[in-house]
Amino acid sequence: MTPTRNDAVTRSPAEVAELVQAVSDDIVRYAFCLVGETNAAEEIALKAIADFVYRNTYRALSTAYLWRMAYSRAVDYMRRKRHEASLSGLEDVLAAGTTAEQEAEERERHRILYRAIASLPADYRNALYLCYLEGFSVEETAKVMGKKVKQVYNLLARGKNSLREWFEKEGYRYEDL
Repeated sequence: MTPTRNDAVTRSPAEVAELVQAVSDDIVRYAFCLVGETNAAEEIALKAIADFVYRNTYRALSTAYLWRMAYSRAVDYMRRKRHEASLSGLEDVLAAGTTAEQEAEERERHRILYRAIASLPADYRNALYLCYLEGFSVEETAKVMGKKVKQVYNLLARGKNSLREWFEKEGYRYEDL
């Protein structure tokens, strides 16, 4: 039986801490990819987690719902700021090589990839990020984005085609990245 608003779920501090530990870094990275600002991404993640834990006590601990809240908060933030989310700067966070040469190659690959992803429309970018970088299933991605499964499949296909066209136009080989 699913809890209703009248059936408040009591969560132990250990449950809350476990949830926050499990998803907080990923949600901050996801919010950063959407808004392009570290401080704003951290704030969005904290507010999403706080709202989820303390205001929605009738809900079960569902990470998909938490990701949806982070997505909604990021969209609200972008609407207030009236600018597109930028992925510049993320390559430094993700680049980690063992030698200086490997690190430079990896950083260049990330720079090219994130520049390509940043050129995509927001829905394509979000679907690709959730499915391929965060490892969500198509069904989970649909839930997070508030779309139907078929729409997510279409967004993924169109996003990959757009990326392929961008790489060809810029003179890169799609397979090398």
